[in-house]
Amino acid sequence: MAISDTLFDAIEEIRDDLASHPGAYGAVRPQIEALLAEMERVQFLLDAPPPTDRGGPAARSG
Repeated sequence: MAISDTLFDAIEEIRDDLASHPGAYGAVRPQIEALLAEMERVQFLLDAPPPTDRGGPAARSG
């Protein structure tokens, strides 16, 4: 299994857990949300075409 797939599965499981327990995690919840956003950014980078492909998202960043 690729890291991108692992990230996808983890993101889905964490989001499901947060939705199932809306009052849980209190003050830590914003950090969890920030972590999820970073995980999604890394997954996007892993799934993007290489920077040499001028049409890919990685070529447009920067």
